[in-house]
Amino acid sequence: MPAVAIAQKEIKQDEVARIVKALSADDMQGRQIFTEGIEKASAFILNEFQKIGLDPMEGYEGYEQKFVVFSSIIDEASVRINGIKIDQTHALIQSEQSEILWDSPEDIKLINIKKEDDFRKRHTEISSEKGNHLVLVDPEHKEIFDKYRSYYSGPKILIEGNEKEHSNIFILSNVVSVSELEAHVLFQREEKVLKNIIGVIPGKAKRKDYVVFSAHYDHLGILPAVEGDSLANGADDNASGTTAVISLARYFANRPQPERTLVFVAFTAEEIGLVGSTYFSQRIDPASIVALINIEMIGTPSKFGANTAFLTGFDRSNLGTILQKNLQNSKFSIHPDPYPDFNLFYRSDNAALARVGVPAHTISSSQIDQDENYHTVNDEFENLNLSHLTTMIRGIAESVTSIINGKETPTRIDPSTVR
Repeated sequence: MPAVAIAQKEIKQDEVARIVKALSADDMQGRQIFTEGIEKASAFILNEFQKIGLDPMEGYEGYEQKFVVFSSIIDEASVRINGIKIDQTHALIQSEQSEILWDSPEDIKLINIKKEDDFRKRHTEISSEKGNHLVLVDPEHKEIFDKYRSYYSGPKILIEGNEKEHSNIFILSNVVSVSELEAHVLFQREEKVLKNIIGVIPGKAKRKDYVVFSAHYDHLGILPAVEGDSLANGADDNASGTTAVISLARYFANRPQPERTLVFVAFTAEEIGLVGSTYFSQRIDPASIVALINIEMIGTPSKFGANTAFLTGFDRSNLGTILQKNLQNSKFSIHPDPYPDFNLFYRSDNAALARVGVPAHTISSSQIDQDENYHTVNDEFENLNLSHLTTMIRGIAESVTSIINGKETPTRIDPSTVR
């Protein structure tokens, strides 16, 4: 029986619905890190891996990959520019240090984000540069600045020993030049533990080659209430992707043993900076991973129509071309990312692995440019298209056949091109 027919027969919609409904249920409390809700979610995923019969990853006794992090949050902050104290609501501070002590413009590189600039793009570029930056942002960008400031005002999660040495302070202001500068910021740190959940199907002839299927299982938790609802259930983001990983694990566990080893990972702490995937990338030989298929927000139809998805960073390797070829006799199809201005390649866990050269891409179907439920309390089970979600999982299963059987190997991503 061809792979298309097998996937359609064995990946059932009622089972997909059971998993995604459980992960996005109210008792998961929005799966925010360091809460009872995410502990319940991780236990659910672990139990599913056990029922499927996956092996632990080599070097681990069970499915949990635990690691120590620091939760860092601003304790005290004072910024003066040209003798004038900056209102804290006009300051966006990014640092992985224990303190910022700038006493002169000579301590920093000054950057201006003008009203005609793309704030999202410039923020991404500046955040990836080395060195200390004071960034003066034109008030024209107030709306998006406030959104970014709200996002970055929460605790920053730092992997122990991984802290970047540079800091950035973005200031919303009409000021365009700096003659005097004083910035003193102190951070409070608390040691905590996070965990990825990992299960494995060992390969045969190419056992040392890994094909990784991943999705993040964390979400936002509690948001400001809308009509009495403050729970961000995260059904599409990313209970849908986590459901795909579990469903694919069950599907491949019931198939003949693959030539390559299959690794199924539920990453933690994606929402606050790809923390779980970054740790994973540092604890595995990236050369051993021949492909990473990350799955993110696949619960609603894509702009390309029924039975379609897109792949981020399509031109960075030939993984997408291989997936397309494997789907030639299928009703399902995968397209290049239609939203280049949204930087989706860098906004999910694939980026952490791409930075070390892995052909790592994200499959999604979200119409992110018009998704009114994204990061809101309305991202609920009832708003998912279960038929589409099931078709997506079947399509992914069909698309990777030649890779897991060792017949094709995607080209590597050049890490020097990934910021």
